[in-house]
Amino acid sequence: HYPDVTIRSGEVIKLRELDFHDLTPILKLQEIVYQSMPDQSMLAPLTREELIESLHLDFPIGAFNPEDELVAFTLLVANRKGKRNLASDGNLDWHKCATLDMVMVHPSYRGNGFQQILINSVVESACNEQIQYILATVAPDNAHSLDNFKKLGFVVTIPNLSKYGGLQRALLLKQK
Repeated sequence: HYPDVTIRSGEVIKLRELDFHDLTPILKLQEIVYQSMPDQSMLAPLTREELIESLHLDFPIGAFNPEDELVAFTLLVANRKGKRNLASDGNLDWHKCATLDMVMVHPSYRGNGFQQILINSVVESACNEQIQYILATVAPDNAHSLDNFKKLGFVVTIPNLSKYGGLQRALLLKQK
């Protein structure tokens, strides 16, 4: 129920919800993205266990090229209690918060607006009337991602927060 996206090259990209059959492609894409980053501290990779949990409980969406290869991925953690819900970092009620846990785009497909497309798609499809806030973290030096989040209505609430084993992150919030 997501619209197709035509990118600059003319390729038609299909968006869809992900399931357990997509675990290996997600892990492969995450490794490609992580290895391509000049500063790997900008990405806190998800563990296999976190991905399995989220494929069962949360809202994962993928973007697939015409060869049916996963080229981009996002994950919104539902409004459930746990360490992956960022509500406690923002002094908010976890019942009212969903957490945008990951957005990643294959290096060959960057510059096509996937970050914004995926964030909009997952927020629209996953948010119910109970969710009032969407939270996310971004490395403070990741100007491109910070700009994209701001364009989507997120604001930085804590500019420098220690997360994910001591990595510095900005906490962002979007009110529905």
